[in-house]
Amino acid sequence: MKGKGIRIPKNSAQNIINEIKRKNYYNNDLKIIDDGNFIIIPVKDYFSLTDYKISEYEFDEMVRKRNYRDFLNLDEGIRKMLPKSYDRIGNIVIIKLEKNLTEYEKEISEAILKMHKNVRTVAVDTGVKGEFRIRNLKIIHGNVEDTIYVENGIRMFANPFKVYFSPRLSNERKYISDIIEDNEVVFDLFCGSGPFSMNISRKRKAIIYSIDKNPYGIFLLRKSMKINNIENIIPIAGDIRIVLNNLPVADRIIMDLPFNSKDFLKYVRNNVRSGTKIHMYIMSERQNLMKMDEEWVSLKNITEVHQYSPRISMFRIDMEVK
Repeated sequence: MKGKGIRIPKNSAQNIINEIKRKNYYNNDLKIIDDGNFIIIPVKDYFSLTDYKISEYEFDEMVRKRNYRDFLNLDEGIRKMLPKSYDRIGNIVIIKLEKNLTEYEKEISEAILKMHKNVRTVAVDTGVKGEFRIRNLKIIHGNVEDTIYVENGIRMFANPFKVYFSPRLSNERKYISDIIEDNEVVFDLFCGSGPFSMNISRKRKAIIYSIDKNPYGIFLLRKSMKINNIENIIPIAGDIRIVLNNLPVADRIIMDLPFNSKDFLKYVRNNVRSGTKIHMYIMSERQNLMKMDEEWVSLKNITEVHQYSPRISMFRIDMEVK
C-alpha cells in the first residue's frame, strides 16, 4: 500500500519515532520498512517536520488483532460457535462456552491471554450455584484470587469465585447513583461485594446500608471502602429477613437478586414510608413480566437491562410506596 514515509538511520530511529508519535504524525496503519542500515517510518499525510525528507513508499499494511478470535487457528465451523464477548473483572476473564467447545478451552484461554496482557486468570462459567448465587467457575488458567475492578472511576475489590459479581450492570449502577439525592437513606439489599453502594457513596452524601448474607462479600466491601476512603456505607453481613428489623426507614431500596427479589419484597414493608422508592431487578420473559398487585406499592417503570438468554432478560422494576 502506498504511503508517505521518512528514511532514517537505525541508530537514531527510536528517538525520532518517539518524537513523531508525540506529535501524532506516526501512521499506525502501516509497517516500518527495514532498509539495511536505515528504516523507513510511515507518517501521516499532514506530517510537517522540515528536518526530514518525505517520500512515497510501498508499505505493508499493519494487521491488527481486534479480539481473541483473531489469535485462534480453528475450523470455520468451530469459530462460528465461539462467543463474541466475555466478562472481564480486573485481571480475571470469565467466558461461557458451549459443551462442544470444551476440547478447545486451553486454546481459547491462550488467545484471551494474548489479547489482554494483564489478565492472570481465565475461567469458564457453567452457571450459578448455591445460596450465595456464586458462579460455578472452572479455571482454565490462573488461580482463585481477589482482584481490583475499576468502574466509573472507582476501584473496587471483587472475587467472582467467592461472591457474585456482574460487570454488565455498570450502566445500571451509574444510573441509580445519578438519581439518588444527597442525605437519602439507602438500603442496598443482596449487595454482594457492594458495587451499587460504592458507586452511590462516591457521588452522593447518602447513608447506605449494604447487606448481604455472604460474609466474604462484606469483607471485600470493607476493603473497597478502605482504599477509597469511604465512610458513608454501613456494611452488614446477615439475612435481610432478620437484619431489617433493626434498621430505620429507607428513602430508597435496591433489590438486586434477579431470580428471587420479588419473594423478598414483603420483608421491607416495615422499613418504608409513603414515597420510598424501590428498584427491584428480576429475570423474566417479556410476556410474563411481574404484575404488581401489591396494594402498598405503585408500579412506575419497567426497563430491560440486558438479555440473559434467548427468551429471558433482566428487567429493573421501579416502584414507589403509596
